[in-house]
Amino acid sequence: MFGILGLIGLQGRLSGAATDAQLRGEATNLADQLISRMWVDQANLSTYEVTAGTCSSSSNTYCSTWASTVSSTLPSGSATVTVSGS
Repeated sequence: MFGILGLIGLQGRLSGAATDAQLRGEATNLADQLISRMWVDQANLSTYEVTAGTCSSSSNTYCSTWASTVSSTLPSGSATVTVSGS
């Protein structure tokens, strides 16, 4: 009897771990997308500042779209991006 309950508990933990891994992958992919865009658009780096999920520059539509994607893709997703030395 305890063996079956142990297996059920293990299956639940494995399912949670798989979900966590998927979300970490999504977060990594989103960060990579923004970094790639910033690399190409170095002349406008300061427009990629993000605080609490809001871009500092409303003129940068890519940044706004990216921040919106973060909040809709990740549970309680909110980004902070700090640009220094630009």
